[in-house]
Amino acid sequence: MAGKKTVLISAYTAGANIEEYRFLKVTGDYTLAHASAGSYAVGVSEGTAKAGERIDVMHLGIAEVIVGTGGVSAGGAVESDANGKAVALDEGIALGIALESGAVGDIISILIKG
Repeated sequence: MAGKKTVLISAYTAGANIEEYRFLKVTGDYTLAHASAGSYAVGVSEGTAKAGERIDVMHLGIAEVIVGTGGVSAGGAVESDANGKAVALDEGIALGIALESGAVGDIISILIKG
């Protein structure tokens, strides 16, 4: 694992239960939830939170993300699946570049696209 390198991080309110290592999307005024398939993400969760709690979100840097179905290859662009996990870019929005390969459930480092 390349490791995490934070450039920009902010705190938000969880609009739903949030798990660590997930892409997050805006769901309301400064509230976030797991990104959905093909959606834009504002960053990656830096911990867990229940709805209404505060959560740190990495917006820019090298983040750690959990891999979804199908795995990803080092150097490949990634997008979010339906649960905020990283999958190989297909028809969605490129959210980052995988810095290492990973299979389902692996936690890998990605360079977040700003």
